[in-house]
Amino acid sequence: MKPAFFLFFFCALNFAVAQNSPVGVFQNHADIGNPKLAGAAVYDEGTQSYQLKGAGYNIWFGRDEFQYAFNKLKGDFILTANFEFVGAGKEAHRKIGWMVRASTDDNAPHYSAVLHGDGLTMLQWRPLKGAFMRDPEDQLSASKKNYTILPGRAPSIDRIYSHGRHAGRAAGRIIYQFS
Repeated sequence: MKPAFFLFFFCALNFAVAQNSPVGVFQNHADIGNPKLAGAAVYDEGTQSYQLKGAGYNIWFGRDEFQYAFNKLKGDFILTANFEFVGAGKEAHRKIGWMVRASTDDNAPHYSAVLHGDGLTMLQWRPLKGAFMRDPEDQLSASKKNYTILPGRAPSIDRIYSHGRHAGRAAGRIIYQFS
């Protein structure tokens, strides 16, 4: 009986390890939802940069489709990065930025600080599983498009944070908070 148990444990362990796809500092990356085109994530150690490719349904209504590089976090945190799009793009609503999700389900509650393809920067959220994202009147946006944190740097979402039951975003000198 013991050899069968250990064989099962070994196979289960290998299966669990095979499910993770680490990239750089991220524990995993995966397509969220069921996009028509599979996404990918690559880390360049020389430039310490990531390139994510993805396509899918707009991250807006009751479900999402996109490529997601992520770590599972608990507790308080602050995330900071510079983001930029590569290429001209055809979709004004394409997005890149930080996203904090309750799960990898396509309709999970989440909040995200994103740069849109048309230069709009936004803090947006889905309060409940399967709910529509909050209406544009409820969103928090930066005062101008394609702002930069440091001269000569890419347009960016500077910082997103979580502290207790509060979350927010800092964009340049602008700080947004919601509870």
